[in-house]
Amino acid sequence: MVTIYMIGGTAGFWISYLARVTFTIGASAAVCALMGAILYYGKSRGGVYGQSIYRQVGTWALLIFLFGFLAPGINNWAHGGGLLSGALLGFLLGYHERRPEGFYHKVLAGICILVTLLILAWALISGLYYRLGI
Repeated sequence: MVTIYMIGGTAGFWISYLARVTFTIGASAAVCALMGAILYYGKSRGGVYGQSIYRQVGTWALLIFLFGFLAPGINNWAHGGGLLSGALLGFLLGYHERRPEGFYHKVLAGICILVTLLILAWALISGLYYRLGI
């Protein structure tokens, strides 16, 4: 989940950047990445359970995009990028029901957390540097 959230959110905002969206903020691209992975899971699992998950989360995704078209300032590029990257990550990472994640999944999640902490530290230090003129 951490890997899909971090990489999918980053990919969503990267697609938003490529689409030349000038201002964006929030975690919606990452949340949409989780939704994309869930959509992939529901569709690929099949059966009544998989169809139910796919239909429910698909409705949420549709409502997010409709709201984005109706309300100004919503970044649908980030939402779409997150959704697509989440589905792709769901495919690439795979899933196995009733089996815990493997060592490599945990290492990848740890790397994502470490990179996030390093970026936050860099942002804090650079903010202090420019604010205080150090």
